[in-house]
Amino acid sequence: MSKELKPVITPIKFEQEIAKNIYSFLLESLLQPLLDEFKEKKGLYYNSAINNITRAIRSGRIGYDQGIVKGSFNVAIIKEFNKLGFKFDQRIKGFRVNVNQLPVELQLTIGKANYAGKRLATSLLDKINNLNIEEKIINFNLQDKYYQILDNIDDNLTKSISQVIGLDIKTTQAQKLKIAEEFTNNMKLFIKDFANNEIVKLREQVEQSAFSGVRAESLQRTIEKGFEVSQNRSLFLAKQEIGLFTSFYKEAKYKELGITKYRWSTSRDVRVREDHQDLNNKIFSFDSPPIVNKQTGKRANPSQDFGCRCVAIPIID
Repeated sequence: MSKELKPVITPIKFEQEIAKNIYSFLLESLLQPLLDEFKEKKGLYYNSAINNITRAIRSGRIGYDQGIVKGSFNVAIIKEFNKLGFKFDQRIKGFRVNVNQLPVELQLTIGKANYAGKRLATSLLDKINNLNIEEKIINFNLQDKYYQILDNIDDNLTKSISQVIGLDIKTTQAQKLKIAEEFTNNMKLFIKDFANNEIVKLREQVEQSAFSGVRAESLQRTIEKGFEVSQNRSLFLAKQEIGLFTSFYKEAKYKELGITKYRWSTSRDVRVREDHQDLNNKIFSFDSPPIVNKQTGKRANPSQDFGCRCVAIPIID
């Protein structure tokens, strides 16, 4: 008679800890050098008299580029432009302005702001182009975290299996250290690719924003907001890689014991993709994974497909 083993679930705290480490690495390696550059270049604007338009230009709320003023307008700013003879254009969500028709004070403010923006952009691009992720990631270490995960899996696997067949399948310390090192190096490759993609996005943000009249404070907020998104991506990356890591490790341990089959079990919520839902409660072999994506024909065991939260429930014949 077949028996099912209790599935071993990795505590979410490990995902959160590794995600925190990844995000901290990105902040230190990518964001902080740029924030330091913003701080160094602060105060480049022309010290002109303050009115609503001037204040908005200097704060980065609005910007001038190629005859158009765009940004975030309030009633006071619109009224001042109206007094100067310019009407808000709904089609471009801004004002068409001949800079030579503006008061000298505003011309100087715009000129100084654009100069400051381009100078900052040039400096930021230079900083971005010299970010050396390969060098920084050498000292990035997740090996201790992976070792803790292996310890947790081994403890729970031993409990689960010993209750059914009475065997101790604990991995030796040397084996765990080797496995943890291998997966740490694998994670470093993913983080390096992830960081390099972030560098591309940062470069695009600087080129599109700073060179088109957006001021320093506004650009800084845009970059910082982008890193808030990176925090979510860090958690997703941690979930994905730990899911793969634990799935392949558990599969190897089951095969050591001659356990070759499992029952597919979904997370039973609305986020389960249709192709995976069709596999729920069906029996498969570890060596012959089912199709998890009917469109591409991709095959995988639970937790080995991109973003998969399903689990394999081992079966002992």
